Amino acid sequence: RLQFAVLREALDLVQSGVISKEGIDDVMKYGLGFRYACLGPLEVSDFGGLDTFYHISSYLMKDLCNSGDVPELMKQHYDAGEYGVKSSAGFYDYSGDKAQQATKARDEKFLKLYHALYE
Repeated sequence: RLQFAVLREALDLVQSGVISKEGIDDVMKYGLGFRYACLGPLEVSDFGGLDTFYHISSYLMKDLCNSGDVPELMKQHYDAGEYGVKSSAGFYDYSGDKAQQATKARDEKFLKLYHALYE
């Protein structure tokens, strides 16, 4: 559920023109993702200060996407038969050997992160 809540918000931000698909992926990889690889969301809140998170929540929560529908941006790709790596197209282009390269790069990043965190 958490993963899809993040995805719903990310797609809403991209579709609304607030940020690009590359930008939202960078935010998650180099900001939240890096942080959440070390601490869970409740630990992050404790370290950031519940008073700070409370005050931010008081104005930000009303702007978060809370739609129960499949995000339109996802529906557009689905309707076009663009299912991601397995169909050579999705939010990104995986034609030719790009899928193999992307998979290799993903696996290398996971291993580096694993080694950095757990060895």
